[in-house]
Amino acid sequence: MTFAGILAQVLHLALMLLAAVLLPGLLRLLRARLQGRHGPSLWQPARDWLRLLRKQPVLADHASPVSSAAPYLGFAAVLAAAALVPGFMHGMALAPMSDLVVLAGLLLLARAAEALASLDAGTAAGGRAA
Repeated sequence: MTFAGILAQVLHLALMLLAAVLLPGLLRLLRARLQGRHGPSLWQPARDWLRLLRKQPVLADHASPVSSAAPYLGFAAVLAAAALVPGFMHGMALAPMSDLVVLAGLLLLARAAEALASLDAGTAAGGRAA
């Protein structure tokens, strides 16, 4: 692992996060323009995401720590999967670990964390996400 490989990996991850924020806004803007409307701003999904981060979490009365930890585990698994997707440069730091089985396992871990959190809450609609 060289400094250039680590730097390439960090830039790749930053590009993936930026694309995750900008692409939904770009699609909404293009769809609105094709329909003859003004449409939302390109940064509207980022503003919505920041607004949702400021809200207080809503937990069930009998929820265990699994419900609190599952969103962080899911986000970390998806972030790790995004870091493993082959990118724009050879020699990235995590390139030797990027395997289809590992990528599928990380995405499965994110989905399993979401399912466990929904089942752990003990509400009537908990099984819908599982």
